[in-house]
Amino acid sequence: MSKFSFAPPDLQVDFARKLNTLRPKYLQQALAETINGLDITKIDSELAKFVPGSDLSVMAAAGLRAELIFAVPSILQENPELIGYYRLLLGYSQKQFYGRDSGFGVGHFKSMEEKGRIGATAFADIEDMCEALCAAASQLLRGLKDFDLVLPH
Repeated sequence: MSKFSFAPPDLQVDFARKLNTLRPKYLQQALAETINGLDITKIDSELAKFVPGSDLSVMAAAGLRAELIFAVPSILQENPELIGYYRLLLGYSQKQFYGRDSGFGVGHFKSMEEKGRIGATAFADIEDMCEALCAAASQLLRGLKDFDLVLPH
C-alpha cells in the first residue's frame, strides 16, 4: 500500500455527470439548434459590432463560426439559457459569475441560465453583457493562439 492517499475524485465524477445532463441544454448542440432558427446576417452584423475583426479572422481561418465563443444579443434573446454555455466556456463558476459578493455584478442575468427568462433589467443590459463576454472571449482566443483551433470532425 502506498504511503500516499488521495481523496476520490468525486467532484470530477459529479461534474462529468452534470455536464452530460447539461449538454443538450447549454453546450454546442443547443447553440447550433438556436442558430438554425435565426437570421445569420443579423448574427454576423452583431459579431462585427462586438468582436474585433482580427478575432473574426482567426475564427474564420480555423473554419469556425465566431458565435461558438462570442455571445451576441440575438442568440441570447432567442435562447437565454445559452448564457450558461458562454459562462462555462470562459471557465466561470456560477458563484464567481453571478455571486452577490464574489460576482461580476451580473446577478440579474442568472434567471436567463436557470429559468430561460430575460428580466427587464437583463434585457436592458444585454448589449453590455455581450460586450463584456466578447471581451473575455477575445482574451481566451489570444491565450489559445499557440493551439490549433481546427476541431476534429
